[in-house]
Amino acid sequence: LNLLVNERICDSREKRLELVAQAKAIEDSHGEYLLFESDDRFVIPILGSLSRTEIRRYLMGILTMDKEWVQQAVNSILVGARFAHQQSEEEEEEEELENQPLQPADLLVTLVNMPLSEEVTLQTLVNTTEICFARRDVYTRDVLM
Repeated sequence: LNLLVNERICDSREKRLELVAQAKAIEDSHGEYLLFESDDRFVIPILGSLSRTEIRRYLMGILTMDKEWVQQAVNSILVGARFAHQQSEEEEEEEELENQPLQPADLLVTLVNMPLSEEVTLQTLVNTTEICFARRDVYTRDVLM
């Protein structure tokens, strides 16, 4: 809950990246494992602030969850893309592409290229794509072309 609240009040990419670093360092009470390794649901609030590689890693597990969780994950990715876009307008230096969050079009490409398995079926990917297209404020004609 604390992670979700903090994610909601972070109004810049720098603050979101700081939150990601703090969340990655959270251990259980015994100090044995990191929070994100225990359950993919914990990563959803800050999924959009992770790098493309990290998003792809967690996306496989998230796609097997209920539709509500998948929708939250897609929304988190799209919010992260918005902050990354704001940063690119403000800063002239370019980050390495893999360290940047996924952009809306890149999310669709990732879904199309996702390997099928018993858990992640074609229907799962179709449903996730429908969740994306339902966000008409993001997936405009310009993004899809």
